[in-house]
Amino acid sequence: MKKLIFLFVFISVQSLGLIAQTTNVIEILRNSEDKVFSRTETEKSIQFYISGINQSQIAVLEQQSLTVEGVKSLSISNNEENGKFLATAVFVKEFSGAGFQKLLLTMNVSKVVIGEREIETSKISEVLQKDAEYRKGLREIDKRIEDIQKKIDWANNDPDEKKIAEENGWFTKAYETLEKAKLEREQYISNNSK
Repeated sequence: MKKLIFLFVFISVQSLGLIAQTTNVIEILRNSEDKVFSRTETEKSIQFYISGINQSQIAVLEQQSLTVEGVKSLSISNNEENGKFLATAVFVKEFSGAGFQKLLLTMNVSKVVIGEREIETSKISEVLQKDAEYRKGLREIDKRIEDIQKKIDWANNDPDEKKIAEENGWFTKAYETLEKAKLEREQYISNNSK
């Protein structure tokens, strides 16, 4: 029995040592809204490919992830595809980019690939924060464009309002405002291109 326990401890320590020696890379799969994290009312999740590991390290990584506060689960597929394993991590709703960064460091991930960008793990929290701010700003501009377009459509569809809008030049001002908002959107995207 002592030999069996020793063997188990030895294998566990060896597995941890192998993980610590490897440099893992993850490639994040964005959801349909081009976001890194998917959200529900109670939790966040993320899907990614991880490379630099082998099947014997999967269980150890899954266990290690649970030591990071806010991580509910990490499941890594046993099926390797082109040197990568598909993984899904589930977090509490309040989980932050800093928490995700801590998880990646726990997993010994050296870099993260998001789309065409390669990001050092030490900078991922900052990048995720900037991405969130960028998307928020873009949503605000898009909402303004949508609101202007709705007002124009409403005025066009009501004969009385259309007549008043044409007489006082409201349409001209509205279309100018719409064009300015569209130009602002293009500028915003250009200034924040990744």
